[in-house]
Amino acid sequence: MVGIQTTDNLGGYLFTGLLPGDYRVVFVNPDPSHYTFTKQGIGNKDTNSDPNKDGVAKVNIPTIRSHVLAVDAGLTTLGSAIIQKTDGTKNLAGAHFDVIDSDGLTVTNVTTDANGIAVVNGLIPDQYVVKETVAPTGYQLQPSATPLTIVYDQATPVEISVVNHLITGALTVHKIGDQGQSLANATFNVTTKTGKEIGQLTTNSNGLATLSNLVPGDYLLTELAAPKGYQLNKNALPFTIPFNPTVAVNLTVKNTPIPDRPTTNTTPKPNTTNSSAIEEHVTPIDKLPQTGESSNMPPLVIGIFLLASGYYLLSRK
Repeated sequence: MVGIQTTDNLGGYLFTGLLPGDYRVVFVNPDPSHYTFTKQGIGNKDTNSDPNKDGVAKVNIPTIRSHVLAVDAGLTTLGSAIIQKTDGTKNLAGAHFDVIDSDGLTVTNVTTDANGIAVVNGLIPDQYVVKETVAPTGYQLQPSATPLTIVYDQATPVEISVVNHLITGALTVHKIGDQGQSLANATFNVTTKTGKEIGQLTTNSNGLATLSNLVPGDYLLTELAAPKGYQLNKNALPFTIPFNPTVAVNLTVKNTPIPDRPTTNTTPKPNTTNSSAIEEHVTPIDKLPQTGESSNMPPLVIGIFLLASGYYLLSRK
């Protein structure tokens, strides 16, 4: 050690009588809880900071007659930030973040606790971004980095909130006929159990239809239109998208063909009722006497003749 100097009221110091050679100037932080050394090379040649983050600067004195060399150290205040991780409703633990400075360097890593909180200390004034590297289980990684600004003499922590969304699932419907064949053009409606409409899907030529971006929860699948020639399936089918889904939920829906209508015989049947009625009103005709049979006709004719003759005789008298 060559010597110790203390800065005056203007922040200056001076070492004299130094021989040519390589030296190190070690700056001591007066209050590490509140100050830190600024980055090396910050500012112009008169105000830049020479020491590294540990307060150590290297200097070379080439000759005895060298001019005075300036070795400057900058101090700045330390700030902090609080990261709040939520899904919009509840706090989320287990989210990992990188804090990146304006030079693109990662200055620290933090993880949210059971209350969804991560505290970042020791930040010098700068423009930062907070980028999520690991999302909580069951949630999508936040793709956007969140800006964070720390200013000189920051009195209170800067608070930022980062929101995660649940990992969504999908529903795949397979529409089949009574023989297990795939059926196209079946249209379905998906609703929540409370009746909120989510979306519709229609089966393709393979009898398949998929609806994606379904958040975990309970749903109902209802058929709106059946394939041509098949009866509508009126049963609402419940299904559930689980938390942290990894595969699609599969439902197979079977349809029954529309039954054929019975054929009608158009050949007219004989009207036996009218024939019977006609037969009942036919007056029977007496058969003519056959050869050799006796008949009542001659006596009747003789009787008529006699009555007529008697009437004639009487009338002559």
